[in-house]
Amino acid sequence: FVKGSHLNALSQKDGLAMTRMAVEACTASLVLTGFVHADPHEGNLMLDEDGHVVFLDFGLMSDVEDTIMEAFAQGIQACLAEDWTSLTNAFKSSGFISNPIEWKLEGSIGDATVEFEPVGVDP
Repeated sequence: FVKGSHLNALSQKDGLAMTRMAVEACTASLVLTGFVHADPHEGNLMLDEDGHVVFLDFGLMSDVEDTIMEAFAQGIQACLAEDWTSLTNAFKSSGFISNPIEWKLEGSIGDATVEFEPVGVDP
């Protein structure tokens, strides 16, 4: 049994801290081990009484191929360097996007035009 709180019971500050820790933990797990929690939604995460993120329900785990791990690490480095060409190459090498790249015009879904509305704020 773990004593802690789910995201919906946390303050905005604690919720953001838990989210950042969870992203860091998932990223480290992917890049360093290739073994990841494949269902890290807010119901499977808690913040314990000591301020540590706790993952729950390990029923859905996944192995990640070495090539994907390397591409993901390259993508992180590219983001940190704001090197969008290298990020695109990392996406291509992982198979996340096709080569040549195919895209739709921004804001279009079929024949409809959709405006982008941000959902949250990360201060």
